[in-house]
Amino acid sequence: MTPPPLDLRPVGAPTPFVITPDTSGAFDAAALATAEQAFRYRVDGSTHPVHPRLLALVYAAVRHFRVPYVYVISGYRSGNPTSRHEMGRAIDFVLPGVTDTSLAGWARQQGFVGVGIYPTSGFVHLDVRARSYFWRDASGPSEPSHERPILRSQAMRYDREARARGVEPVEDPRPDTDEDDADESASESESESAGTLEGGAR
Repeated sequence: MTPPPLDLRPVGAPTPFVITPDTSGAFDAAALATAEQAFRYRVDGSTHPVHPRLLALVYAAVRHFRVPYVYVISGYRSGNPTSRHEMGRAIDFVLPGVTDTSLAGWARQQGFVGVGIYPTSGFVHLDVRARSYFWRDASGPSEPSHERPILRSQAMRYDREARARGVEPVEDPRPDTDEDDADESASESESESAGTLEGGAR
């Protein structure tokens, strides 16, 4: 039986992007190309290929929480070469009816991920990386970032558990890359926060 499609709804886009996985639940090149369009940078329309594991994690979240679609607050963004957003490895997103706390809690358990929770702006940042790193940032739109690392011991444990399940880390482009996204993730996404969603649906 074919798994259900992945419905991506970028904030401000006139229509959703619907991607159908194969019978194993994986996404082929055509599906990844559609995801690239859904993740496009809203400022200038530029795009970047989306990392397959990132898309797989978003889809796994949809299946886990049994939601019909994903609000894409921000996908690809240019302007910061060290940002995973610029590498097609990060998304700021919301699942309708799912609290940010629940979504972030699930995402952390996947291992080899960056997970930032932005309770004031109302979205969760998720990226794929070589070593998990978690943070919380309560700053609001247009405010300076107030990123605070959290749950360091859990990050190490979730990576060990993921490796035991056969999950491979996504190697970072620089050996010292770790918290690069934490400080910059809020800068633009907060201005595109979940409050701009249709009816503020959550």
